[in-house]
Amino acid sequence: MMNYSPPPANDASFLHKVIFHGEFRDAQFPPEAKGTVAFIHLISGLLQLKFADENPIDMQSGMLAVFSPELQIPKLSGSHFCYRILCLSGGTTHAIAKEDTLPVCFIPDNPEILSILDDIFRSSESGYYPVSFVSEHIYHLLTLTYDHAISENSNSFYYDLTIECIKYLNEHMYESFSLTDCSKKLHHGKSYLSRFFSANTGMTLTDYHTMLRIKESKKLLKTTPDKIADISARLGFTDTSHFTKQFKKSEGITPAKYRKQAKQKT
Repeated sequence: MMNYSPPPANDASFLHKVIFHGEFRDAQFPPEAKGTVAFIHLISGLLQLKFADENPIDMQSGMLAVFSPELQIPKLSGSHFCYRILCLSGGTTHAIAKEDTLPVCFIPDNPEILSILDDIFRSSESGYYPVSFVSEHIYHLLTLTYDHAISENSNSFYYDLTIECIKYLNEHMYESFSLTDCSKKLHHGKSYLSRFFSANTGMTLTDYHTMLRIKESKKLLKTTPDKIADISARLGFTDTSHFTKQFKKSEGITPAKYRKQAKQKT
């Protein structure tokens, strides 16, 4: 967790600037946002963000999206929506945005973060507050956002996502794994979901899914008389050869030998 402390007023490397801000009701993403870190807060309605070839991601009222248009610019669509956008640059902004946890992240309604966002909007619109004041608020906003994204010891959206991934893999154990279907179900882009799961578990989604199927196959080999080919097909492996290869890679022996050894122990 990053502990917030106000940036030194005389240190230019800590200064952050509001490059662009405003409230919108149309689906045209502002070109001024390119090269910044963007915060989109959905005030009302439903809004859908589509990044490159990723699956669309739905936002609900009150949700905050944080991403860097320098890395990817989304297409916006929806109905009866109103959102405000804040684009930042300077200081540690880009260093934080380029962390693996923040290529794109979504935060449910968070009073503390939204309160700071309100202060930044008000100060930017009035032009009354000094640069150091605005920069301090931005720095606080960034650290809170980053903490929220990487916290694994809270009930945060991001910790829950790991659990949701594992739940999905367990529910779809008896079929071949599809990253496209998984990302649609969990409402996250394929690239983001893959990076996120690997960073939080040390395994790829595919490897975790294979591990679950091998574990299940061991139970079936020990407790049923089913043919190895039938077990392989039931668990969604391409063919018996592929199943045998994956099983031996995991257990060091073939399924047939595993079954034989299991019978000898009983």
